[in-house]
Amino acid sequence: MQLYFPNFKTKQAAIGMFDYIMASRDSNNDNIIFNSDLNLEHFSGPANTGPIEKYEKQNDEKLYSFLGFVIQNFNKHNAQVFQDLYVLWKLKNKRHGTFVEIGTGYPTGGNNTWILESCLDWNGVLVEPNPVFFNAIEKERKAPLEKYAIHDSSDIQLTLTTPVNFPPGGGIKENIELKFNSNSLTDGLQEISVTTLAITDCLKKHQIPVDFDYLSFDTTGNISDIQTIESMLQNQYQPKVITIGHNYKSHRHDLNTMLQSYGYIREFDYLSRWDDWYCHESLKEIK
Repeated sequence: MQLYFPNFKTKQAAIGMFDYIMASRDSNNDNIIFNSDLNLEHFSGPANTGPIEKYEKQNDEKLYSFLGFVIQNFNKHNAQVFQDLYVLWKLKNKRHGTFVEIGTGYPTGGNNTWILESCLDWNGVLVEPNPVFFNAIEKERKAPLEKYAIHDSSDIQLTLTTPVNFPPGGGIKENIELKFNSNSLTDGLQEISVTTLAITDCLKKHQIPVDFDYLSFDTTGNISDIQTIESMLQNQYQPKVITIGHNYKSHRHDLNTMLQSYGYIREFDYLSRWDDWYCHESLKEIK
């Protein structure tokens, strides 16, 4: 692999590089070549977050470190937008870690914890309320499965609303901003009654350490995510790394404010697309 990093003068250039890496992955190209003449300013696609903004110099080393790690490992990852590689970069390729995955969906392809479990001997717990995924999860994964909707309280009956032809695209009817495009509604919507499980009850049941390594939280953006995650933090749980699927919903800012108040730092929000990635301030920085 031959690699020349361009000089990142703008966020849009970094986004362009990230898009380029993803395009190379999706085309199964094992030989990524960047050269100094590659104009990443004009490569930026759907990840573009708005007007060009200047970088602060002190962020360059961290950005180079992360993107270099992604490029070196891009054919080994499994998550949609390299969430698993972000976790491994922050935790220095840790083996035998502990994860909690809320909203498992597909158990292998596009899954945030599959590589951690299958290749690096991590263990943990999976939570998924949609019965369409149960058989596949139980067949493909080692971690125990909780068939509930995660919440701040247990034993509440709620309604899961999903597009028939895209099961991961739904959410809890009572507290989600339902934004389905026409392609998602080809076969209409279905509603499923689900029971809630308090996140703290789940963690205690499976004896998850209070300082566990990784929380993957992807309920496709429920408004109740804020109080659910805060209930975990209030009970002294402090995962080292958190990735949250916000899906550009209106509560994203409030979620970020809440996590900042508990010592979490959001990183690479201009790269992570429909996710937000956080590490706790106590986590040592990459050298």
